[in-house]
Amino acid sequence: MNIENHRESGDKITIERSSFEFGHENTRTLPIEKEKYVISDLEAQSSPAKSEVSSESGNETSSIVTVGTRGRLQASMWDDMIFKMVFLLSCTIASFGTMLAKSVQEVFVNYAAENFESQYAVSSIFLVACSVSAAVNANYWKVEEEFPRILLFVFHMVFYAVGSVIKGTATNMCVLILGASIAESSISALSLGLTFFLSDFAATSGQFWKPFFIMVQLSPTIVVSWVVGDITAALSDDFAWGLTMWAFIVPLTYLPVALCMIHMYLRARSCENWASLDVSARDKFHSIFQYLNYCFWHFNIIGGCLLPLAFCCLLVPFTAIQVSWSSANFLVPFIIGLFLVPLFFVWESSVLKNNSTISTDMLKSRKLLTLACSQALCGILEMAERVLLFPFLIVAFSQSEKSAARIANLMSFFSFLFGSIAYLVSDLTGFFRFFILSGGIIMQLGFGVSIYFRGILSNSVSGIIGMIVILGFGYGLIRYPLQAYVDIKAQNIYMLQSISSSTFQLGKAIGAAISGGIKTQVLKRNISKKLTSGTDISMAYKTPFRFIEVFNSDTLRSKAIRHAFKDVQVVVAIVCVCIGAGNVLLSMAMKDSPTQLITKIFSFKKRKMLMKYVRWTWYFWGGLFLIVFLAFYLITLIYMCLFLSRVTPWVFGDYSQFPNVWVLAVESLMNALNQTH
Repeated sequence: MNIENHRESGDKITIERSSFEFGHENTRTLPIEKEKYVISDLEAQSSPAKSEVSSESGNETSSIVTVGTRGRLQASMWDDMIFKMVFLLSCTIASFGTMLAKSVQEVFVNYAAENFESQYAVSSIFLVACSVSAAVNANYWKVEEEFPRILLFVFHMVFYAVGSVIKGTATNMCVLILGASIAESSISALSLGLTFFLSDFAATSGQFWKPFFIMVQLSPTIVVSWVVGDITAALSDDFAWGLTMWAFIVPLTYLPVALCMIHMYLRARSCENWASLDVSARDKFHSIFQYLNYCFWHFNIIGGCLLPLAFCCLLVPFTAIQVSWSSANFLVPFIIGLFLVPLFFVWESSVLKNNSTISTDMLKSRKLLTLACSQALCGILEMAERVLLFPFLIVAFSQSEKSAARIANLMSFFSFLFGSIAYLVSDLTGFFRFFILSGGIIMQLGFGVSIYFRGILSNSVSGIIGMIVILGFGYGLIRYPLQAYVDIKAQNIYMLQSISSSTFQLGKAIGAAISGGIKTQVLKRNISKKLTSGTDISMAYKTPFRFIEVFNSDTLRSKAIRHAFKDVQVVVAIVCVCIGAGNVLLSMAMKDSPTQLITKIFSFKKRKMLMKYVRWTWYFWGGLFLIVFLAFYLITLIYMCLFLSRVTPWVFGDYSQFPNVWVLAVESLMNALNQTH
């Protein structure tokens, strides 16, 4: 690397890089054009790899961020169009296998839990698995810089195969949760590692290739959303094989990517720069014990264990069992979780100052905070809506397995259709707030529609599908611009992507806890109220699929359990409406970052006028959306009152008389107006 000059101004260091050449034997030199980097101390502290450059006075040194230098060197080895297309095709195959495995296993986990007569606790499986995945992803950017990528890929593929086998051959719920946790954390780390490699390709390629490398991981959604129904219907008789077969299918789909990575690695090793870049911390230590001690502190092993333990102890008691709040089965793990949460923050802030997952200075970054909170909210809303959708469609709407699996995956399909367009626009212009605000409002509308169509007043499957389409539209307008929000002006791209993935997984864990807690605490009580005496309530609660098959001809019993499931879904939708308001508020805290395209097209004066126009347009649409938002909340409040009048008749009286109360109120108001005239 050739540094021509650098200067210090306050807490920032501006570095002009004149040339960066990757020498390669028997190949042409690959120059990278002159770039200017503005690196703050925050980014320098959080960079995975650093190099020291002395100042002119010779008394001070400054850190230069070289995030992903080895990865970008390997990516530059495949600079030709043919190589890029081969790599894109390989990544598409790997992403297709990953998404198909996740979608199919989400369906068969319901049947596995019912096989153990614990279908009510299926949310606990997703809760624990997502909590472990969040802990793995939080510090994965450090692991990525220390070990070769191909070694990590092989390691995670082996563990995913082991987790899938454990999950498919489980004999009780504890073993099933263990297998799901191993498999989910491994496949999540595989996807994150592939995201890092695609980011390296996007950084070394031109603007034309960038959207392809960023969106390739989500493009298989178009096919997966439709074929998942056929696969689940074909394997419905043997759910254990439906969980186990991915132990060799997913590693096979990652084989082309692994071969590409091996070829890039072999070509990069012959470069002159590789010897200086392929430096590991293990070279600094004389014994294996010193190196293991370094890994223990650097990778934050204790923090990675405290995080999932705290979440599981706090949230699992709400989802796994229906107990009294004062019983020991609930209080003991809950109190342990309350103790572990402050212990985790003390460990991160005081004990582990230099190697903490998120430093105190990073918490002052508005970009990082808004990104993490938005990703967490997206995870909460997605999982709260999705985790109970398949059994809800089977039980409450008598859908077939094929139809229910397809409907449950429609949200991903429509989010990709609309979100890909939003990503392109936000990536080219640097405007995010409008998309995220619009997506938050549209998701609120979708959950409001679901309050009606998921309730007992509707039996329309078309209404459920329309609700999912609306939710997918809003979800795509939030999630995909957030990815562009990570990419634009991000020097520490690995760290941001790891934190983004980790907070999204934490949000999914909280969403699973919300859905599971509502189902566990509400469903059994509703079933006992609606079913006639002499009916086995435990069968309807623990094995609802089997109950529907046995009592399908009994209209009264089938109707009772369907209404009980619909009541649970209405409560979940109301909670999602309340949580979804956070996306609207977070959109106002984000900052738009006009890109070079906007800078080149418009002069400073025109750009200032454009930003003023955008700001006032945003105020106009924000005010309009706020009015719609308040009206929507009023409608939601009315529906909530309708629901509460049915659950607690002493509040409003008999539910059947509730509409008459509104009629009497309107008539009284009209009489009062007539008397005033």
